[in-house]
Amino acid sequence: MRELIETLRDRGEIGIINREVRGKFELAAVCQSSQRQSEMPLLFNNVEGSRYHVVTNIYGSRKRLCELIGADSGLFCQRWSELVSHESSRKTNNKENDTDIEYDQVSLLDLPQITYQERDAGPYITAGVFLASDPENGVPNLSFHRAMHVNQQELRIRLGTTHHLTKYQLAAEAQNQALEVAILIGPPTPYVLAAAATIPKSESEVELAMNISEIPI
Repeated sequence: MRELIETLRDRGEIGIINREVRGKFELAAVCQSSQRQSEMPLLFNNVEGSRYHVVTNIYGSRKRLCELIGADSGLFCQRWSELVSHESSRKTNNKENDTDIEYDQVSLLDLPQITYQERDAGPYITAGVFLASDPENGVPNLSFHRAMHVNQQELRIRLGTTHHLTKYQLAAEAQNQALEVAILIGPPTPYVLAAAATIPKSESEVELAMNISEIPI
């Protein structure tokens, strides 16, 4: 996502907000006001109470989505079907990644606390991609769910009855186990698109994302 933000910045296609913005209502109000005028994404460099930046509306433009997947004709669904069909004919080549990665230790309260609407019970993570593996066969799943901050140790989400993550949770409960889940914030575009895709529960959305990322677009 950093590369995508830099590309948009270099092209003058992202709005930069450097003044301090409150996470409670104000950030969402600025986004709503901006979207009435254009589809431009916004980068907030100074969110009250957090050292982290916030980017919004990256995928809020059909034209931008078409560009990201190489749909030169503007036919997003047709191009996406081509990519998924191409992926299904490939076999993922999983290689060990020996690159040393440095991680920041981050608590939930270190993240920007963004409350969007007056009736929201608290701040939410709205664009995090949930990553979990099926307890029965290990198949990984990517999906979107709003996650409400409750306290330093707890996020709360509502699962629909048909969601794959719901089925994973029920399978884990049947084994008297907790379901381990990671929330990916700001992942590469293929992971965002794969999380929004509808594929059978037996197929891996992580493989879909990995294979799409290898295709020149």
